[in-house]
Amino acid sequence: MVNKFGISRGVSPRETFDQVAEIAKVAEDNGFEALWFIDHQLGMKDVYTAMNMAALATEKIHIGSAVTSLQTRHPTVTANATTALDELSNNRALLGLGAGWVAVHSIGKKPDRLAEVRQGINEFRQLFSGEEAELYGTKVRLATARRQVPICLAVSQPGMLRLSGEICDGAIIM
Repeated sequence: MVNKFGISRGVSPRETFDQVAEIAKVAEDNGFEALWFIDHQLGMKDVYTAMNMAALATEKIHIGSAVTSLQTRHPTVTANATTALDELSNNRALLGLGAGWVAVHSIGKKPDRLAEVRQGINEFRQLFSGEEAELYGTKVRLATARRQVPICLAVSQPGMLRLSGEICDGAIIM
């Protein structure tokens, strides 16, 4: 999957979700192929609500998180929310993942290391395929699995860029 042009934005606490839907339609009408929403638990409105509103207001534009941290949302919660978005959008969902820089520092945590990011991506691949995955020592299976949602990795370092090329469907250059 290659996006020719995409746009990334956060959803301000002052903004309504109806405005999110309007902006999504404008982005689609102006030829953007992807609309990415910033996932920050303290500074923005909920990313998954925003993405679902955008999906319901549009027909062609791909919609994704830019980016969801592997630490701030449990993988099963993220995978379930992403498959719901994928269903609402008729297979237009994208999952943007990252090590967590800003989102995790704001809650006193450290970003994930490369090996942890690799493991997280592999877990999402298993969850999206409907396979059994082992998360934190527990075997789980996602009942809502429907397809392999494209995964894009936020990158700002050579190691993450290599990892993105190796096991992801795209990169989000930070």
